[in-house]
Amino acid sequence: VVLHLHRTCFLLLIAIMSVPFLSSVSRSVNVKSSKCSPRPRSFCCPRLLSVARSSSRVSPSNEAKVDLAVSVLERAISTANSSASRPSVPDVAQAMERLRKDNSSSSVPRELVEGQFELVYSTLLRKLPLVDWGYMPTKETIVWDLDNEEMRLAIETLPFLPTIDVVGNSLTYDEATSTLTYQIRDKPPSTWRVFYANDTLFAADSSKTGLCLVRRI
Repeated sequence: VVLHLHRTCFLLLIAIMSVPFLSSVSRSVNVKSSKCSPRPRSFCCPRLLSVARSSSRVSPSNEAKVDLAVSVLERAISTANSSASRPSVPDVAQAMERLRKDNSSSSVPRELVEGQFELVYSTLLRKLPLVDWGYMPTKETIVWDLDNEEMRLAIETLPFLPTIDVVGNSLTYDEATSTLTYQIRDKPPSTWRVFYANDTLFAADSSKTGLCLVRRI
């Protein structure tokens, strides 16, 4: 009973820590030049391809590294992968850093960032003591509603606790810089700069939560 209580308190602590964590959700997307390999729910619109081709300055040797980084992220978001088979925490962080550096000048179309997503990974969690976390211990769903200028975050902590809802107002997306901006209550504005996006995921550099990976749901 004591051990069970201790475990419950620990999970609750993590859940509480994740509230300010994702309350700050802010993101941006940037696209990389890539070939459209067959994928479930694959979407390669002509506009996306033209953006990637015109803005990419990746050398042939770097292109292979970029393709590898994208495959790491795609495996990380796959719900079919067990915790044992998905990429390691450092590998995901390294893949996102690679894409962030190689796609700094690309712009991401609005349609790739609006909609409903689940936060899968954040480098902010790697700063927690004792364990090298990166994958989210709680389910956090984010809706980027650009038409209504709202970011809506729902955090599911423990089964017997209600969902924590957070709303970011004045949501905008600057396609030229691939940056999402919003504000929660009277806090300073938060930003997410998206540096890679496709039809199933995007990766962004958040002003509050580090490098974040989300999957479309």
